[in-house]
Amino acid sequence: MTVIDFSHLSPEQRLQLIGELCDSLEPENVPLSPAWKVELAQRSRDLRAGKGQSIPLAQAMDELHRRNR
Repeated sequence: MTVIDFSHLSPEQRLQLIGELCDSLEPENVPLSPAWKVELAQRSRDLRAGKGQSIPLAQAMDELHRRNR
């Protein structure tokens, strides 16, 4: 296996790369633990029942950036 050194990338660049790698996977190729499957099913039921909480992506990103300052 080839080892790739990513130390020259900034944390933001590495996170972007992680996101791009994750986005490149087909959902059926992402293994989920039984606990995650239960959690996702519950969240899906909550959203369909109008119980879920959601906020716009931009707002979520702003909150994450504020927390990490």
